[in-house]
Amino acid sequence: MTICPVCDEESSVCYRCEHCGADLVGRGEDDRDVATDGGTDLEVVENRWQERLSEARVSVSHGLEPERLARRYAVETSDEIEELTTRATLEMLNDDWATLTIDDLDAAAERMDIDVRDREVATDGGQCTTGTERRKERFFEDMGVSSRPAKKLAEKFETEDHLIDYLVNDGKLTDFNGVGSRSAEHVRAWLKAEYPEKERERKERSESYCTEYTTDHGIPEDEKKEPSEPYWAWICPRCSDKNPMYGHPDGFKNRPYACTTCRWVPLLDAESIDEWLEDCTLQADADPDGGESA
Repeated sequence: MTICPVCDEESSVCYRCEHCGADLVGRGEDDRDVATDGGTDLEVVENRWQERLSEARVSVSHGLEPERLARRYAVETSDEIEELTTRATLEMLNDDWATLTIDDLDAAAERMDIDVRDREVATDGGQCTTGTERRKERFFEDMGVSSRPAKKLAEKFETEDHLIDYLVNDGKLTDFNGVGSRSAEHVRAWLKAEYPEKERERKERSESYCTEYTTDHGIPEDEKKEPSEPYWAWICPRCSDKNPMYGHPDGFKNRPYACTTCRWVPLLDAESIDEWLEDCTLQADADPDGGESA
């Protein structure tokens, strides 16, 4: 049995810990390069950090730079650096994050009784609140948002609930300086995946989507252009008037149409059409690819 230096568990496998996955090969070998003052040369430690970061199999925060890490943590050998980063990765995974940050390394260092030096100090003499802000930024980065717009969004939203409420009420993320359409799409994709009921509510509240449809189209039989086609209507999310259509609704999914009354142009939401079709009856011989405004 081998005692893992990272998680302190016994492993029956001698080359890799079966509990935390740490590499156990070569443990105990001391590869210190000694400086003239009896310590380890800082440049050597920086190189070891660089080598370790280059081996990372997870996303690494832009703030993890070898020079900063070499000065911050009281670890010097390649084995010590590997133990610290392995433990930090576990911290990251336990918190359900996808990006390794300085917060994870600090937490790992605390668990391993490793001194953390050179903590960032604010200009007013206090300590910077980098932990909370960084986690907020990483929350957006894990959605796929790049670092700069993630920082902007982290400044705007204090909590996840705050963000959800803003989106559900049809708030536009692109209204914030530095946040583009691609970043906004990533956040909306996150909302749809994590909170589908909230995404549904967002569309129902938004005037950008039509989510209401009816077979009560109001066109008399003798005025139908194509009597063999199914007639139906979408209800304008802005003025609530009916807009008659003919042809199978499948051919209109996620397409924009102008309201004949107020000229507002919403998108005919595909999911809403599917839900509506489950509860109504249309002509069976309708062509799903055909049709137009009545």
